[in-house]
Amino acid sequence: MVTGLSGLGQTRQVTASTKNDKPAKLGQIFQTYFKTRNADQMANSLKNEGIKMVVFDMDGTILDSEKLAADCTVDAMAPLLGRKMRWNEAEKYAGLTTLDFAKQVLNDAAVPHADEHAREVADQVQNEFREGLREGKSESFPYMHELIKDLHKKGFKTALITNSMRDSMQINIDRFNLKGFLHINWGFEDMNGKPKPSPYIYQRAMRESGISQDQTIIFEDSTAGLTSARDSGAYVMAVRNLEEHKFNSPKTGDNSRIHELDLVSVN
Repeated sequence: MVTGLSGLGQTRQVTASTKNDKPAKLGQIFQTYFKTRNADQMANSLKNEGIKMVVFDMDGTILDSEKLAADCTVDAMAPLLGRKMRWNEAEKYAGLTTLDFAKQVLNDAAVPHADEHAREVADQVQNEFREGLREGKSESFPYMHELIKDLHKKGFKTALITNSMRDSMQINIDRFNLKGFLHINWGFEDMNGKPKPSPYIYQRAMRESGISQDQTIIFEDSTAGLTSARDSGAYVMAVRNLEEHKFNSPKTGDNSRIHELDLVSVN
């Protein structure tokens, strides 16, 4: 099972190059849209920049499910660790799949049979996370859902791609009435063993859509997601939706196609 854990310690700033101002121009288009809700203006501006597809992560980007995912994970691991992890302890593991997160934490703590227990933790978290979604324990960022729908109506291809399992994603598609507004909706099962931070799934989406890197924008929030999006070659909007979150970029590499998009005031 995989859930976004980017809420566990978002502390690093994106260091975008000043030589490439197109990501900033794209970011300004979205900032203007969120202020005015003028879908025609946004669509015309994006088309003038050559954009044809916009892709969205789920947890932490269009859905405020980070705390639910983190709480499920920390609770499931507590009996094995003998205590509950504090969120600041988990910072270095942020953005991993739940299975990889559990493996690393349990191995670092020298828990016997760590890998076997990690699989048990992942199964438990998946069940509790899915149940929490059904019970409405996560909130949406409604302006992001409106953006997806407006982009679709204006002829852009839209996609939802998440490290979470497909059934968790489908719960949210149904709950927030996104069915029919997505060209692609892929979860962990679609990643052929190459989840984020691998760029595989984003590159596959562009390839199968017949759309180039320069025609694609990806919305992401976690280190793993931003690394995946950046390494795919597309333009990237690093979003900050909540006051308690900070921009969370890769520590190394060329971040010149990443733009920080602060949406706290929109919430």
